[in-house]
Amino acid sequence: MVTDSRSWVDPVFFGMPGWTKPVRGEFRWAYEEDTLQATLVFSSVYDGDVAKVMLVDNCVEFRTDTDVLMHPGETGLPVPVVVQTDMCFTVLSEQLGGPVGRLTEELTWFSKLLPDPETLPSDRVGLPLGGRYDTRRSWKEEELRTMILLSRPFYEAATG
Repeated sequence: MVTDSRSWVDPVFFGMPGWTKPVRGEFRWAYEEDTLQATLVFSSVYDGDVAKVMLVDNCVEFRTDTDVLMHPGETGLPVPVVVQTDMCFTVLSEQLGGPVGRLTEELTWFSKLLPDPETLPSDRVGLPLGGRYDTRRSWKEEELRTMILLSRPFYEAATG
C-alpha cells in the first residue's frame, strides 16, 4: 500500500527552532515550491551550506536494483523506506528541514559516498527495471522530475 510520505512527520524548516546544518546519515525533508520530498543526506560541504542527498520514498514495493530497503529500527522513521541510490543530487541546505531520522551505526556498509549498486545486499534491493512497460518506470520518471526540481536552486545559485 502506498501512503502519502508527508504524513510521516512534521518537518522543521530552515530558520525554525530545531533546524541544524545537515550531517551525513540524516533523513531530512527537502522542499522547493510546492514539492516536499524525503531525502537522506550523503555529504555536507561548504561549511554545511550545501548538501548532497538521495531521494527517499515509502513505496517499497516499487524498489529496483538501485533502491535500498531500510526498516524503521534502522532509520528512526515510522515506516519502511527505500533510499534511491540512483537519485543523488545537490541542494542548498536551506532547502532542507531539520533532521527527522538517522541511519544507525549498523549501516556502516551504506556510509560510502554513492555505493556501487553491485555491492548492495540482495535482500534489500528489488529487481532491475524491465522494459518500457514495467509499471515502476513511471514512478522512477516522476522521481527524476522531483530530483530536477529540487536541485534547481543550487544550480541557479552556482551559475549566478
